[in-house]
Amino acid sequence: SIVQPQVHIYDRFLWDDVRGQFTVDRWLQDLKQRYGGIDSVLLWAGYPNLGVDERNQLDLLRLADVQNVSAQLRVRGVHVLIGYNPWDQATRREPTDDAVALARNLPVMNVEGFNGDTMPGIPRDFWSATREEAEQRGGSPLVFEPEGGGYKPEFELPALGGFNWTATGWGYFQETVLYPSGLHQYLKVPGVDRAKWMSLTGMRMTHVCDRWQKQRSDAILLAFFNGIGYESWENVWGIWNGFNPRDGELLRRAATLLRWSSSSNLTRGYKRDGWRPHTPEVEQLHPAGELRLFGSRFDHAAAEGGILWLVVNLGEANSSMSLSPLSRGAAAMVYHDLYHGTELLLDTGSVRVELEARSIGAVLALPTGIPPPLDLMATMQAMTQHPLATYDATWSHLPQTMAGSSFLSLIHI
Repeated sequence: SIVQPQVHIYDRFLWDDVRGQFTVDRWLQDLKQRYGGIDSVLLWAGYPNLGVDERNQLDLLRLADVQNVSAQLRVRGVHVLIGYNPWDQATRREPTDDAVALARNLPVMNVEGFNGDTMPGIPRDFWSATREEAEQRGGSPLVFEPEGGGYKPEFELPALGGFNWTATGWGYFQETVLYPSGLHQYLKVPGVDRAKWMSLTGMRMTHVCDRWQKQRSDAILLAFFNGIGYESWENVWGIWNGFNPRDGELLRRAATLLRWSSSSNLTRGYKRDGWRPHTPEVEQLHPAGELRLFGSRFDHAAAEGGILWLVVNLGEANSSMSLSPLSRGAAAMVYHDLYHGTELLLDTGSVRVELEARSIGAVLALPTGIPPPLDLMATMQAMTQHPLATYDATWSHLPQTMAGSSFLSLIHI
C-alpha cells in the first residue's frame, strides 16, 4: 500500500446525502485524476461524532454501513482500514474487551485492519486476539497501523517495539512541529525509516503523514527516499487541505515507481540487509555548494533482479547526478533511467541523470541480457513528457457557499 488517504465516511465525494448511497467510483476516479489513485484507505466513522450519545465506535461503524462501502472498495482492489479510538471509554461497552471486539467485528464489516489513533504502538493482546479469531473462523489476521509507528519500548525488545506483529504504521518524520499550527519542519538531509531499516528485508510499510502542510513535496520526497508510503489525507476533520496540481503530479510519479519496485522485491523483500540509504556512489554534480541530492540503493535478493537507486533532489534548482557503476559478480550491467523511461549510457565510467528541483529520480541496473521493465518505462516516459515545473504549485482553499435550510425556514415561520 503506497498511497493511503484517511477519509471521513461522510465525505461528500464518497457519500451522496441526497440519494443516500455511497459513490465509491466517483471518489476513486477523482483521486486517480488528481494524484494517480490509491492502494488502501483509512475510513473514519467515529470522531468527532463519538460521545454525542451512548453509542460506541463499533456502533457508529455499523450505523455508517461500513460493511457495504468496504465491500465496494475491496472489490475494486483497495484495502480497507478503520480508525480505532482507544480513548472511547464512556460509551456503551461491547461484551468483550476492545482487542477481542475488533478481532471479531472488523472482518464481518469487510475491514482488514485498523489505525490506532494516538497509539504509540499496538499491544500484544490485540495480536493474540486476531490470530486466535483467524484460526477459529478462517481468514487473515488484522493489520495494525499505530499512529505513533510502533516505537514503544515496553513491548518486547527495547527500541524494537511491536514490529514483529505490526506490519505498518504512520511516520511523523519531521525535525520539529510548530505550535499551535501543527506544521512540520524537515531536516535538510532526509531521515531513515528506523522501522523499515530494522526489518532487514524491508517488509514493513510506513505511511509518512503530514496533514496540515499546504506544500506536500517534503513528505513525498522523504517517503520516496525510503521506499515507503504516503498518507494522502485531505479532508482533515472537515477542513479541506487539498493537493496543489504539482504535488499531485509528483505523488503520481513517485507512487507509480514505488508500486513497481515494491512488487518487484526491490524496495520491499530485498536481499537481507540490502538497503543502503545515503549510498556514497550517488554524487551531486550540479549545482555546486550545499548538498541537496541524496540516494538510496536497494539490492534484489537474486542477481538477475538487479540494483535500484531512488534519488531525491531537495533543492530549489534543477540538479544533475553521477552514478558510479557497481557490479554483481562478473556480469556487466546495463543502466536504465526509470523516471524518464530511457536507457542510460556510460560516460567516462559513470552514468549521468538529470533531476528537476524538488523532484525524484530512479535508476535500475540489470545484468546484460535481462530485459528491463518496458511497460513501466513506457508509462513513465509518457508521464514525464511535461516537467513538474509546468504544473501549478499554488495552494488554494476550497470555495464554500452557505446553502439554504428548509428546517431553519420552518422555524422562522
